[in-house]
Amino acid sequence: MSMATVRFLSAIIGQLIGRHEMGLRLILGNKNYSSWSMRAWLLLRFVDTPFDEITISLYVPGSRAKVIELGGQTGLVPVLEADGYPIWDTLAITEYLFEQHLRFGPSSALRVPGRAATLARFIRA
Repeated sequence: MSMATVRFLSAIIGQLIGRHEMGLRLILGNKNYSSWSMRAWLLLRFVDTPFDEITISLYVPGSRAKVIELGGQTGLVPVLEADGYPIWDTLAITEYLFEQHLRFGPSSALRVPGRAATLARFIRA
C-alpha cells in the first residue's frame, strides 16, 4: 500500500471516529522558478491561514519522486495537503480556499456550479 493511500485512509478513519486533525501543508517548488507554486503560496498568505511549507528544489534529479513521496500523486507542484487529502493544481487549491474562506473570491452571486471558469480569471490574470 502506498504512503498516499495510508494517509488517505488514516484521515478517513480519523474523521469517522471523531479525531479530525486540522492542518494545511503546502508542497511547492522554488518560488523564483515556479510561478504556480508562488500563486498557491500567495493565496494561502492572503487568506491568512496557518500552513506548513515544504519547498522542493526543482530541476534536480529525484524532485518528482520527492513530491510523490510527500503525497503529491502527480509528482508536480504545488500540492496542498488539507486534512490528509492532497489537492494538486493551483486552480483546485484556489477553489478549496474559496470554499473554506468565503471572504475570499468572487461575490456570493457567483457561487454556483461552474465557478472554476470564474476563478480561473482571478488566478490566471
